[in-house]
Amino acid sequence: MEIERKSNSGEITPGTLYYNPIFEPEIKPQTRGGLFHFNITYLFLELNLKLWMNLEYDSNVLYISQDKKNNSGFSIMIPQGCGYFSITSPTFLIQSSYENPYIENVEINGKFISLYGTNFCGKTFSKEILINNNTINKDLITKNDHEYIEFIHEYPEIYCTYFVVQLLATKVPSNKMKLIYPPVLNKINSIPRNKNGIITIKGERLTSNSSKINAEVKIGNSTCSIITHSPYYITCSLDQLNSIENNSSVILNIDGIKNQNYLFFNFDSTNISSYSISNYVLTLYGQCFGEEESIIIYNDDIPISFNDLQINYNETVMSFTIPKTLSYVNLSIKSYENKSNTIFIGLSFISKFLTQPLVNGSNCIIKLYNTSAETHLENPVLLYTNSNNEELESTGILNEKFSNDIDFLFFIGPGCGKKSYKILLGDQSYQSTFYYKEPILKSCYAMDQFIFCNGEFNNQGYYEKTIITFSNQTMTPLKITSNEITTKKEPYFTTGIITVACCGIVSDPYSLSIQPTINNALSVPFNFNGSSVFIVGENFHSEQFVYLDCNGYKFDCNYLNYSYFQCDVECIPKGLYGPLDKQCIAKSLNQSIPFNITFGGPIVNNISAINNLENLWTITIYGSNFYLGETDILINGEERCSITYIIPTKIKCSIDDETLSNYFLPKINTSSFEINITSNLKVYSSIYNLIFENTSTPIKVEYIYGTSEPQKNPLPWFLILFPPLLILFLVILAIFLIWFFKLPNRYVNKKITEVEVDKINKEHGGKGSAYLKKVQINEEKRQIFVDIFDNVIMSDVRLNDIQMKIIDNNNNNNNNATCSSNNNNNNKNINNNIDDVACPSSSNKNNNHEACSSNDNNNNNNNNNNNNNNNNNNNNNNNNNNKNNNNNDVACSSSTNNKNNDTNI
Repeated sequence: MEIERKSNSGEITPGTLYYNPIFEPEIKPQTRGGLFHFNITYLFLELNLKLWMNLEYDSNVLYISQDKKNNSGFSIMIPQGCGYFSITSPTFLIQSSYENPYIENVEINGKFISLYGTNFCGKTFSKEILINNNTINKDLITKNDHEYIEFIHEYPEIYCTYFVVQLLATKVPSNKMKLIYPPVLNKINSIPRNKNGIITIKGERLTSNSSKINAEVKIGNSTCSIITHSPYYITCSLDQLNSIENNSSVILNIDGIKNQNYLFFNFDSTNISSYSISNYVLTLYGQCFGEEESIIIYNDDIPISFNDLQINYNETVMSFTIPKTLSYVNLSIKSYENKSNTIFIGLSFISKFLTQPLVNGSNCIIKLYNTSAETHLENPVLLYTNSNNEELESTGILNEKFSNDIDFLFFIGPGCGKKSYKILLGDQSYQSTFYYKEPILKSCYAMDQFIFCNGEFNNQGYYEKTIITFSNQTMTPLKITSNEITTKKEPYFTTGIITVACCGIVSDPYSLSIQPTINNALSVPFNFNGSSVFIVGENFHSEQFVYLDCNGYKFDCNYLNYSYFQCDVECIPKGLYGPLDKQCIAKSLNQSIPFNITFGGPIVNNISAINNLENLWTITIYGSNFYLGETDILINGEERCSITYIIPTKIKCSIDDETLSNYFLPKINTSSFEINITSNLKVYSSIYNLIFENTSTPIKVEYIYGTSEPQKNPLPWFLILFPPLLILFLVILAIFLIWFFKLPNRYVNKKITEVEVDKINKEHGGKGSAYLKKVQINEEKRQIFVDIFDNVIMSDVRLNDIQMKIIDNNNNNNNNATCSSNNNNNNKNINNNIDDVACPSSSNKNNNHEACSSNDNNNNNNNNNNNNNNNNNNNNNNNNNNKNNNNNDVACSSSTNNKNNDTNI
């Protein structure tokens, strides 16, 4: 858009056009005014550029400044205002307005209507309130502010309806809201669940003035069918009783307008609403009286029984005869596990205050029971004593009469507390006591150091007799009127009960919860381990949760008393280890207090001699609060050593050889040294006599959380594990070799051979070794064939016979073999089953060796060897071998006539 340019004097230069700048967002400030932030396009702005803001009722000069929150943006300080305005400069013109008023909520409180919202404009600005587009009289606006407006609008009609309300704030319109006068539900009766009954709803504006009313009653999720309908009563019936639960909400919808208050329906809720009495027969009217055999009737909370008790089917009428000895009854009923209200009924001439007098005097209604205006033409007289012990008299005025009871109006003069009275009516009299109206405590709140309570305390003229208590503790009022009491808030108050008493008459209790307040935090300077922080405040309690937040680390605090919480802060595990001061925040509920924690400066306890540590001349300083990266050491004002190692409690500072020789050694025995240690921006300074030790000291490794003294690299783990693993491997290898080469057997056999050689040498003249060698060769050959043919039993068979057996056995495919062996000497039969071979055998128990046959290549040790090369006498062996190649079974028989246990050579 293009506009005409204006000169500095405000005159428009004809024919000169410029682009209109774009403000983002549009300049629409709140009516309260304040700093307005924006960005701008199509305009090169100079800071402190002067603008003119023109309103209908005023004009202001504005200045554009750099936005502190947004370096690329701008801001204008706009005054409080309302309505439309224009902003002009030498180069542009802006037409805009303050933000439109916005109505958020509408509330009705009798004839007063309250609007809540924003940008309603201040009190000095003109406003118009429109109801159904009709402007109301400005005099009806009673309260007026930026967020709240109150005005008077009376609606006397008996129908529910709604109006449309709108606000014009200096001609700027608001949104439109409905001003709804909804139906008001006051009361609903109860019916027995096991008996269908009529539901009666009492209230106000229960219908509309529409020609065709669309009304619906819902109890819970069930519809109650409307029977009768009027502005004050609705009766309906429920069809599905079982689907409705107790405490179900009641909703009345009339032409789309629903009740806004809450009303709940319950089954089996016993209640006495009224009564009548005739000739001591008492009739009670109400609901859910129950069955005759299941109810309990109480008089002054004591169960009583009546023989002629009767209850109708709908349980709404009950009657029974009262004993004539009673002057009154105070009745209640229990049925369906519910107890009803209590109703007082006088049976003789008695009286009862229906309303209580005020302390400054007021009219009261007193009911006289069991009397009638026709019987006594004169008015009753009430005698009582005032606070000054003066007897006063008041004459009653007829207020309302019933069948046997009459209500009279009496004026009771000023007074306070409990008083005695006497009523005279003709020749009848009755004495009792009454109480002046008790204080009504509506609200209390705590603010700053005070507690404010509002209400109707009924204590005019008796302020000195008014007492306020908090949790049974009497407080001294700082200010007291009939409507307001102000007292001091003690720091030890938390949550408690407040009451107000006037002349001993105590109000209903009011529960007040006092918000704890954090005032500040205290702590001693932190060291590298941490410290304790004390949260200071008032009205603390043990259920309160308080914690510290320090750089994102949280620390819980412990309750000490109503003024203190203690927070133990551990720095090292939480990473808060120095050196710079840090900010923490104490938090509780919706309150937070920031404060700084400070770390203490360095402290030196001891300094070692100058000695040689790992080829470095080193001074070791012992103390506390040494902070890594923030520590410097000066010796006599200069850096004469370099820090090589630092933990919170120790520093090692190395000295080069040249400095040691040229500076320290010449001064060691003649001068002291000033050592300054700066850590955490704090300085520790002292004078020390240094000692030089020309020795090497091994380094002791110290482990401190987060840091340790430098040390040599440890051996790799595999080098540490290698020696024990190697030893274990060698042991296992040795065992394996012994097992594989049968070294123990060889050693034993060698010893046996040596014994046999010695024996044969003695018997055969020194030929034992040659003989045994031949025996060994033959045995090895024989063993080879035995291992291959484990189905053949070898016993003293020559090599040629064995070879023949091999040829015979090659053609033999028998699966089963039956072998028998008989010895002429003591025989023992043994049946062995080995795989598929069955070998019954008998052997000579006198033999030292046994002959076995096995499919597992076992060696047969019962052998009678015949050696062709031996010249010794051999026993002849008769071997009979029978084969049947066509048969699967082979029968073998072997007989030996050898009775010798020794081997025949």
